[in-house]
Formats: sequence, structure tokens, C-alpha cells
Amino acid sequence: MVIKTATCAYSEYKIYPSKGIMFVGKDGSTARLLRKKMRCLFHRKTKAQLITWTQAWRKHHKKVNVEVKGKKKRTRVAKIQREIVGMSLDIINKKKSSEEQKKMKEQVEKELKDRKQKKMEIKQKSKPQSKTAPKVQQIRKDVPKKDKKGKK
Repeated sequence: MVIKTATCAYSEYKIYPSKGIMFVGKDGSTARLLRKKMRCLFHRKTKAQLITWTQAWRKHHKKVNVEVKGKKKRTRVAKIQREIVGMSLDIINKKKSSEEQKKMKEQVEKELKDRKQKKMEIKQKSKPQSKTAPKVQQIRKDVPKKDKKGKK
């Protein structure tokens, strides 16, 4: 029968079922602690590496063989260019070249400007121009001004 164990967040010892304390912080983080001694040290925020009986101290001072995992080497897939039906590699590379791309980009931008200009011309033609000038409000000088208190 396999017994499910947890590890102490401070000393890294095994915690067997029905033993230990679970601390839940305000932010929702949880820490399983084996004994009151470890709980007190955990709350004092003393480093486990400084206390000789913890596993962290043993690892830090190389008393235990620690297996260090190296980074996995990734194999990069080599990209191979292939011909597309109807296009050879030379034509594809020519289109990828920066000069060709600049020419294509300029051509597309020119087409967009032409479209916008045509739309503006159509809007201006369809918009009826008003012949009357906007009305200007007349200022009346004969009305006496009131004071702040409301008197004349």
C-alpha cells in the first residue's frame, strides 16, 4: 500500500497523512508545515539555508548529492525551400528580395491613395452646397446688464 505524503515547505521533510499544519496566506498561497517549530521559523521568515538541520542547508552546503537537471537541447528543424507548382525557386527568391517587396508595397499604397481620392471626389459631388451664409446673432446693446445680486 502506497501512502500519500507531502513535503514541508520549510524543512522539506515528508509529512504523512493526518500530520502537520496547513497555512493559507491572505493572497491564497498555501504552505504545509510539519511541526510548530517549523511554523514559527516560517512565520519569522528565517532562511532555511541558515539552519543546519534543514534539507535546504544540507543542499546549500553540499552535504547531499543533488541531481541538477540541465537544459534540454532543442533540435531545430531545418527549413527547406521547395518549388511551388508553376513557380521555380528563382522566381520565389526574387519576390522575397527587398527591392521587389518595396516596389510591390509602393504600388499597393498608390492604389489605396487613388481609391481614397475617388471616394472623396464622389462625396464632394454628391454633397449639396448651401447658398445661404450662416446666420450671425445680433447683439442687443439697449438691454441694461444686471449686477450679481440681480439688480439693474
